[in-house]
Amino acid sequence: MKILLVLNSIRISGSEKLMFALSKALSRIGYEFWIYPVITPFDDDFRRSIESDGYKLNVLVPDVMLRNDNLFWRLNGLAMRLLNRTFRSWYMNRFVARKCKEIGIDLMVSNSYTTDVLTMRVHNQTGIPFVIVEHGAYSSFLVMNRSFDPTPIEKSLEVVAVSQWSQQLLQTRFPAKKMRMIYNSLVPGTRIGDQTFNLPAGPFTFCMHGRDTEQKGWEMAIESFLKLRASGFSARLVLLSAGSYIDSLRARYSDQKDIVFAGLIYNIGEAISSMDAGLVLSKHYEAFGMSILDYFDAGKPVIAGNVGGIGEVMQVGDLCGGILVEADNGLPRESEVVDAMRKLLENKELYAARATDAKIIAQRFDMKNCTAAYDKLFKSLIGK
Repeated sequence: MKILLVLNSIRISGSEKLMFALSKALSRIGYEFWIYPVITPFDDDFRRSIESDGYKLNVLVPDVMLRNDNLFWRLNGLAMRLLNRTFRSWYMNRFVARKCKEIGIDLMVSNSYTTDVLTMRVHNQTGIPFVIVEHGAYSSFLVMNRSFDPTPIEKSLEVVAVSQWSQQLLQTRFPAKKMRMIYNSLVPGTRIGDQTFNLPAGPFTFCMHGRDTEQKGWEMAIESFLKLRASGFSARLVLLSAGSYIDSLRARYSDQKDIVFAGLIYNIGEAISSMDAGLVLSKHYEAFGMSILDYFDAGKPVIAGNVGGIGEVMQVGDLCGGILVEADNGLPRESEVVDAMRKLLENKELYAARATDAKIIAQRFDMKNCTAAYDKLFKSLIGK
């Protein structure tokens, strides 16, 4: 079966890492994958990490664009100002539609609202069916009551939700749409480039990593940590991300020596091995929370807000990989976050129990199970 993955880019991102890992696993059982990355140029270190063990990415991007992409972006900006048209996307879509016909693509898979819209346009030109994997874009629109174009979902062959919470939310909005739930999985760590992470020995260390957006709850993590410190506890907070929002926080809290802004870390598993506990404090929505599994895989308990599908990852049966904090109006309760930090610091027995559960939960979200679920889905849709 020949499948086109339509992704935002080749870069470090939870949903993209998962889709690349799936393509690699499914290629071993006979699938052929092509990648349509909407945003270029590529993150070459990440690409090299994927292209290991004999696996190669088949990327559908015109050579002229690879050589002159900065020019294409400038032309696109000019076209938007003068004509309100996206020249670059139009050019890319025509190229990809033509190549899909030549290759004989059976199915397209998209994983974000932006790529869903572009995938639909390729579908309109080729008739090739497509599947949407809802990693949280539509959930965020619905929770925050934002307008969006429902046409991609309506035209898709099927929608995959990555948590029960997300599936229920979407099914309420699209009651007639065929949907199924497939949990995301832990993505096995792969060393990327020569980047190393060295954290000097120090006190109990909390860590947070993720996208450079206010919605991820970075400021709550910082303020909770400062309240913990003010109550007399010795601890350290490490923040792993980069971007304009993180830069603004770095400037605001520059006098706090126990808050470490470590930037974007490729080899997240190596970095997390130096930490003691993770923080996941997303606001209002989170379809799954893949960063939780990064900590769980290393045996590190997590303090997380009970938002969206996070509870389905944090607590599995009788197991709990950390402390789940309740939320008010979609915001984790800061006082409970501080209390949870204190408990993990003080109570060694609680910490050890949660760390053990975290390792077991990580194994439950195994890539083999996820791969088998997508294999079953694709075969049911295409029949090959």
